Amino acid sequence: MRRNILIAILLLLMTAAAAWWLQPYIIVKDKDKRHPPKQSVTANPFSALESLLQSQGIEAISDNNRELLRGEFSATDALFLRNVRQPLNPETTDHIISWVESGGLLIYEPYFFEEQQGSYLNEAFGVFLKENSAEEYNWFIHAEAILDGQIAYVHMDGDYVLESSQSSANPIITSEYGVHGYQVFYGQGEVIVLADTRFMETPNDWRNFRSILTGDARADQHTLTGHDHAYLSYRFFEGREKVWLIHDTKTTGLMDKLTEKFPLFTLFSTCWLILFFFYLQRRLGPQQNSEAGLQQDISAHIHQAGQFFWQQDKGQYLLQQYRQRVLKKLTTRHPNLAGLDQDDLLQQIAKSSQLDIRKVELALHQTTFNKQDFTLAVNTLRQLWIL
Repeated sequence: MRRNILIAILLLLMTAAAAWWLQPYIIVKDKDKRHPPKQSVTANPFSALESLLQSQGIEAISDNNRELLRGEFSATDALFLRNVRQPLNPETTDHIISWVESGGLLIYEPYFFEEQQGSYLNEAFGVFLKENSAEEYNWFIHAEAILDGQIAYVHMDGDYVLESSQSSANPIITSEYGVHGYQVFYGQGEVIVLADTRFMETPNDWRNFRSILTGDARADQHTLTGHDHAYLSYRFFEGREKVWLIHDTKTTGLMDKLTEKFPLFTLFSTCWLILFFFYLQRRLGPQQNSEAGLQQDISAHIHQAGQFFWQQDKGQYLLQQYRQRVLKKLTTRHPNLAGLDQDDLLQQIAKSSQLDIRKVELALHQTTFNKQDFTLAVNTLRQLWIL
């Protein structure tokens, strides 16, 4: 009996030792079954608002195609425009204004212009965007929205406020810095102008999957999930059958249209252009080598230049300039030569250079009348230059 107990204790100790030894080598991995959001969510700043409206039975379409503004809208539809940074053409502007007059709802964020003239929709509804004149304010400020007597709290950009030239414009979003939202009744329709629409954006947690995986994601109080933003956004579109969310109004370029309609043709044309540019880099015809006989070395060039100056009778002038430079250098390097008369100077230079005094005199003082004397004088001066 006692032997069995000892064996059992020994087995337990061996099992515990084996588990302790194997513990560092056992790695438990948790398989993350979460998937990153689709591109339709990450690329769309109003995908969350679109889902919210659809969950409430309102048909919502979110896109960034300006051409949708030319379509036919029903009087029960709502149109949301954000950051119209490029002017709409007159036909599109008139089309939107006529649709609002017939009963449509337009919600848009005007773009800031230094000059209010030319702000397209702004003049029609009499609401303009201006910079906040307060000296100190936060980047995002707390504002109050009042709809049908109910108050909602919203974050707005503190850089801009709205002003209206229409007495019928009703301020619906205000703060201590001014008005951030106006409601204007236009014909049978309605226009809501907002100084900032970031409170209607999709939360960053929806669009940034990497921040979720790393644990860096945090609630963004400036988007749809903050304060009463979702409630206020829904109240704007409540009662409408269809909502068009045009979040980035930019014209579709020609290349975008070709790529969408004819992708293979666009790919083939691009490859053909690349090959054509490479073909233009090729030489046309055999390579032409310059003939060696037509080239001149530096000595030949100096000889030809000397012949030219000699024919132009400029040899004496050049020789005199060379003499002055040599004498100046000699007196600088040998101060004992300064102040000597001509004969003593010639003797000292001839003695120091070990040259014949007649060559030194020819180089420094005599006038040359032929090429031989001129060449001899120049050669002597060159020897004196390095003395």
